[in-house]
Formats: sequence, structure tokens, C-alpha cells
Amino acid sequence: MAIVSIYPWFEVPEGEVAKFKELFSDFYEKTKTEDGMIHYGFTNCGNKFFCRESYTSADAALAHIGNVDAPLKIAAAHLKSLEFHGPKADMDKLKEPTKGLNPTLWALENGGREVKNYQTGGRPKKDTMVNIVPYFEVPDAEVADFQKNMITFMDLTKNERGCLSYGFTRCGNKFHCRETYQSGDDVLAHLGNVGAPLAIAGKYLKSLMIMGPQAEIDKTKAATEALGTTYWSLDAGAVTRIVPAMAEMKVTTKKGTNFYVKAAAAFLKGVDAVEATENKPAAVALPPVEELRISGLGDATGVAITAAAAAETDGLGRIIKIETQYPDMPNGRGCAQISITIKRV
Repeated sequence: MAIVSIYPWFEVPEGEVAKFKELFSDFYEKTKTEDGMIHYGFTNCGNKFFCRESYTSADAALAHIGNVDAPLKIAAAHLKSLEFHGPKADMDKLKEPTKGLNPTLWALENGGREVKNYQTGGRPKKDTMVNIVPYFEVPDAEVADFQKNMITFMDLTKNERGCLSYGFTRCGNKFHCRETYQSGDDVLAHLGNVGAPLAIAGKYLKSLMIMGPQAEIDKTKAATEALGTTYWSLDAGAVTRIVPAMAEMKVTTKKGTNFYVKAAAAFLKGVDAVEATENKPAAVALPPVEELRISGLGDATGVAITAAAAAETDGLGRIIKIETQYPDMPNGRGCAQISITIKRV
């Protein structure tokens, strides 16, 4: 599934802020009915406003623009700039129908590659995510080196448990990283994890914003104020259909049962950060997962059952689903398989 983001930036005179905020409820009510909406919510920094919104495709983004036409016509009086971010094919699809809005189009870099650690579905619920919003400007002669550094960012970030999405977009020699985290703590863990490539990219940084619930962005201030960061508080009406992806642990008979018992506990309790030593690199803290699926095939089904049972016995989680199958193997014979889902308590 593609992620197509609309970035509208507004600046509202102080005397008109209250009237501008009155439009939010109409925007929310209309947008919550859209099947293609991933998340939607207004943020502000003083009298500047930004709507944090993403959709499943260019078609869904266009449908949204049509759906909110009435409040958008009023809000447009305060629109300072408009950006679209997403796969190049979607940007191409948006170009003609939105040219009257004079947007800039930002296409995904790295061949359209991005980190996506979530699923979407169900009714919209309260949004509590936190975004880092960095913009970079890179001299033409240094773009190739910057792109190599982007790959380092991606490789480090893809395994962060608290990262929901992460990917670079580009418009000419300007770059942006679309990145979303579950909490302020996850933002701090990410910044610690990407310290090396960030030190290289820092000289190109033009602006940096952090957006999310006030309590979460407050957690990030001590570590980010020196970067000239501005902080954008998320409106209480913001909604999302994002559900963090379920963690999965596939067990085998190659390692002892106790190894998987400890691994399941680490998933459900989280892991503390570890400082670097002479022999080992530093390791970032990993938050606990909300759900863990433990699966095993053949002789490993017993290992999966033992690991899941130990987690429940130790009070770390509750088994909420058990599934069994008998899939065919390459040799033509069937093999028992079990999958056990545990919800953290």
C-alpha cells in the first residue's frame, strides 16, 4: 500500500485563530468517513497550522480534497504552501488535477523504498503518534553522497520497534524525511540510533519540526532544542486508522527452548539501552510490543507452545489466539504448524 501525504501549511492572523479552529470539526467529520484515510489531524505552533494527513493512494487524496471542498474554500484564505509526498506514480497522477492549488510534488527516493511497520483498518481512533519533520537542502554536486547516507538512515531505522513509517522524499535538490513514531520515547531512541548518519546530514538541515500530543513532544525538547526545532501540538480531534504491526517470533529446534522463552519475555517487557563497550556496540532501548505472534513448524511446535505458556505463566501476556495448520512442504508431505498470539498485559 502506498502512502500519499498532503502537507498544507497555514498562517492565521491572531484575531482569526478561533474562527479558523471552528473549521476543524467539519474537516474531521467529513474525513472520518473516507475509506482511504490513514490518519488526519491538525497541529499548530503559535498561529501557524499544519494538517498531518496521509492516504492510501493519489485517488484517495483527490477524493479527500473533493470531500472537504466546503471548509477548504474557507481555510484556503490562510494557506501559505501545499506539498504532496509519495511514490512517483502517485505524484504524477496528482500533478494535473491539483495544478490550480500550485503544490510542490515530492517523490519517494531509494526506488520508492520506505519503512512501514503498521497495518490500517477499522474505525478511526484517537491519534497519539509523533512525527519528526526535517527538511534538507543539498548542493547539486553533493546529492549523490546525501543519497548514500539516506540508505544508512533506512538500514538503521527499519529495525526500530517504535518506528511506524520512515522514508525520504525529494523535490529538486530539497529532501524531506517522512517519519512517524509511536511516542516521544521512540523519537529519542531513533535519534540515538541514527547519530552517525545524522552528524553527516546535519550540515544540510534547513528546518526541523516535531509534531504530536503535547505530552509526547515535551519529552523530546531537551534533546532537540539545540537543533532549532519548533514544536507543533496535535489537536485533540486528530484521528488515525494505523495499528502498529504485530511482532512475530518464528521458533526452530536449532536453539534451546529457554532461548525463546527469554526472547518472548524481551518482546513483551521491552529491552533497556546498552552503552557501547570495547567489544560491543551500543544498543538502543526497545519498547515492549502490544502483541506477539509465536509460530513453529514440525518439531518446533512444542517450542512455540512452551515459550507462549511461559510468557502467560510469568504474567507478561495473555494468549488470545491459537491457530493450527498442516501446510504442504516442498517434498510433498504435510507438516504440523502452530501460531500463538499473545497480548501484553
